[in-house]
Parts: sequence; structure tokens; C-alpha cells
Amino acid sequence: MRKLRLLLVSGASVVGQSVLTALAHRREEVDVVATGSDAGELALFDFDATWVAPETASGPEAFAARLREIVARERPALVIPCRDDDVVALAELREEQPDLPALCGSAAAARVMADKWASAEFSLRHGLP
Repeated sequence: MRKLRLLLVSGASVVGQSVLTALAHRREEVDVVATGSDAGELALFDFDATWVAPETASGPEAFAARLREIVARERPALVIPCRDDDVVALAELREEQPDLPALCGSAAAARVMADKWASAEFSLRHGLP
């Protein structure tokens, strides 16, 4: 039987490390794979596999292409974004691939949440404080 496979985008982040800590007692049941932009980052050595990928914000097209390749090879049960930039990139990728098992909402919602001005305008339009 294949283990449950999770893919953490930017796994060396605090969120990525917290996910590893939360799963510490279940690692025999779960393979945790990560992406990272720095192959020498020590935190990435705690994962079952690590893929080097461009930084999300510095090259969105290259990042998306690399993430598509990683998802196709790893076939994760769930892709978890670990940084704010990753949420937007992942949501945009899921618009292209609706069957992508990503832990994110729509790209439009992700963009609003990632931009303080857009969030303020959204709040005003909807009568939110």
C-alpha cells in the first residue's frame, strides 16, 4: 500500500517545520516531500524528498512550471503552501488544473488576502470593518 504523500511548498519555512513536527508520530504512515529554493537549507533534510524550485515571487512562471513537474512526478494527496506567496501561486495553478489537491481557495481570494489594499477595498465593498 502506498503511503499518504504530502507536498509542502517552501518546506523550510516555519509552517513547513510545524507540519513536520505535527506529523512526527505518524511519519511511518506519511511521506512528506518539500520544495525549496536553496538546496543547502538544513531544514530540507528532514523531508523524505526535496525538490529545488525557483523562489515563488521572483519567477512565477518558472515556479509554476517546476511545481507542475513536481506534482506530476510525486502525485501528492495534498499540496500545502507554507508561505503567503505560495498560496497565490498554488491557487493560480489550481485554476489551470482543477483536480490539483491543493490546500488553498480561489486565485481571486488568494490575491485579495495577499494584498492589504485589495483586502481593504474588499472589506469596504462588503461592509466589513
